Amino acid sequence: MPTNKQDLNQFGSAKPTQSGDPQHCAQCEAMLTDALDGTLSPADQAAFDLHLLSCTPCSSMTIHNRKLATIMTPATGGIVTSCG
Repeated sequence: MPTNKQDLNQFGSAKPTQSGDPQHCAQCEAMLTDALDGTLSPADQAAFDLHLLSCTPCSSMTIHNRKLATIMTPATGGIVTSCG
């Protein structure tokens, strides 16, 4: 169990570590949207990146979602929020 706030992510849960155990992978998945949006704190981004270095499934998930986000973003650089 984390003993100080530096060991917690923005949701109050333990940050993902280098290991690929399911608990850390779930935390990585919870941080994915913010990581793709570039809104993680520098410390959370570093923890996220560190986990990706040693976890092939999370790394693959991140690559897949980055590609998907690129496809879903129009050439104008904005995200479509309405059809009209």
